Amino acid sequence: MCGICGVLHFVARPVASKDVERMMEAIIHRGPDDSGTLFDGPVGFGFRRLSIVDLSLGHQPMANEDESLWIVFNGEVYNHKELRRELLVKGHLYRTQSDTETILHLYEEHGVGALQRLNGMFALAIWDTRKKRLFLARDRLGIKPLYYSSDRERLIFASEIKALLEYPGVFRKVNLEAFREFLTFRYVAGRHTMFEGIFSLQPGEFLIAEGDSLAVQTYWDIPRRSEVRRAPADNLTDELEVLLRDSVSLQLMADVPLGSMASGGIDSSLVAGYAAEIGNFKLNTYSVGFQEPDFDETQFARLVRDIFSTIHHECIVTNADFANYLSAMIWHNDEPLSHPNSVAIFLLSRLARQRVTVLLTGEGPDEEFCGYPRYFIPYLFGHVPALPRKLRWMIKTLLGMVPNRKLRKLASFSLSSEKELLVNNSAFVDPAMVNALCLPDVPLSPLEYRFKCVAGNPRTLDEVFDDFTYLELKTYLVAILHRMDKMTMAASIEGRVPYLDHRIVEWSRTLGLADKLRFPRTKVVVRKLARRSLPQSIISRPKFGFAVPLDSWFRDSHNLGRHLPLLSEKHSAIRQFVRSSKLEEVIDEHTTGTNNHGELLWNLLNLELWHRIFIDRTFDPHSATL
Repeated sequence: MCGICGVLHFVARPVASKDVERMMEAIIHRGPDDSGTLFDGPVGFGFRRLSIVDLSLGHQPMANEDESLWIVFNGEVYNHKELRRELLVKGHLYRTQSDTETILHLYEEHGVGALQRLNGMFALAIWDTRKKRLFLARDRLGIKPLYYSSDRERLIFASEIKALLEYPGVFRKVNLEAFREFLTFRYVAGRHTMFEGIFSLQPGEFLIAEGDSLAVQTYWDIPRRSEVRRAPADNLTDELEVLLRDSVSLQLMADVPLGSMASGGIDSSLVAGYAAEIGNFKLNTYSVGFQEPDFDETQFARLVRDIFSTIHHECIVTNADFANYLSAMIWHNDEPLSHPNSVAIFLLSRLARQRVTVLLTGEGPDEEFCGYPRYFIPYLFGHVPALPRKLRWMIKTLLGMVPNRKLRKLASFSLSSEKELLVNNSAFVDPAMVNALCLPDVPLSPLEYRFKCVAGNPRTLDEVFDDFTYLELKTYLVAILHRMDKMTMAASIEGRVPYLDHRIVEWSRTLGLADKLRFPRTKVVVRKLARRSLPQSIISRPKFGFAVPLDSWFRDSHNLGRHLPLLSEKHSAIRQFVRSSKLEEVIDEHTTGTNNHGELLWNLLNLELWHRIFIDRTFDPHSATL
């Protein structure tokens, strides 16, 4: 796990070492153990290392035997030993035991086709000194981030946006077309970021820059299911167990201490259980708790500790902790935070860093196997067209009156547009509220990428959910993975996601809806697997979703609520984009308890702090930390 950065000049001009060194300094938290640079004519590479595998010889940038290829690489290739054996037979010579060198030799052998052979998480750059070609690539699911910016003179890339901002000529400007999208969804989907002119290489993509041309291509995509696979439930459960066990076994690869997050939910509990069983060490597990009983999961995490005899650690996050670390976490995230639990993940990672360097996590199955309660919305709406029109509109009206945010959200959806329903189902704020809040000169977000992920006009519920899970894996999951990478790396921890072995994702795409969602149960096949090793109290517990008590915390003027006056200041950044009267109405309704606007206030406050930190550069993000 590392941080990488670099630049390619399209004109014949050498790269200044001081420019790359500034980029490296911005991401030192990603790699406190080692650093390295390469300067070869128009190319400069920078590297910060967090040592995980081959601690003594894994220095980067790394070259092949004749130094015709150079690589900087962030991530892990879990099947590198198997690939190494094949490459040795073919005559490749190794100088290290690292997976980085295996990527180089595999690229020598297969070129771009090497990416199809890798099982892992990665963002990498390879410089071909003979062809004068720069090759960038990102793993299939987007576990590791990679950003870039280009113009007629150069291409710059880095693991984090803050490194790009250190390079001369990279401007700090808000991407206005993304503004409403962030306020509605809490993140920007697709290639665009909150910075105009700075882009994210997408999962399963590679980029080739040669001469003055730049081309981005896809080497892997989430499969679309052509037909529903029919198989006995026990057979499917057996298959999932084999795949998940093998993935956990592969991801135990490390030459440093390793632990596991354990929230007490099904997903992380299965990972922790397999890791405790397969590993030949006493597993450290970590969970987050809150003082508010309705949000605290520690009792379930302790059950996991008792079942698998782990060494368990808890991090209790208070409103004060959250308020104190919020701005620093926005700085680490580069963009406004997508999820409030980002702060909690950092604090947990910081605790874990005292004993381990790698943490297994349970991310992925909610998007793969329909684990969120919101998945019932298209499920139920699949039956709505059969109802009389008057009854449909009566249901829609009644939903708009209920206090529950998730149910009320349904009232804003068109009952005749499946695409709108699927795209807006993961919205955290009513799009109508966002449009009422924003000033007219803030353009409507086109949401082209989101709508492009929805194939067409599905006829059956299986087809609807093929679209919906594809959309979720391409959008929401990528945002969740960005959060996990940035928050763990802020504490110099490597987070690993066994459920996102691409073989499990591909397998999940063969299943029918009944194997994933069966009212009122989510993640049907995962629950069946969990029954083999977990108690019913964990399997049947309500889904917490790692929620944070935003509504009540915003009403505490000494902690998180102390940040709200920033929005009301005469020269606040957010007032460039929103109607002041509507903003004050939202704040007043929430603080007086007239209405709950915690989700919207979270987005607004994040945008305000982000703008002050990155655009205006008037706010020290670390000044408010403990």
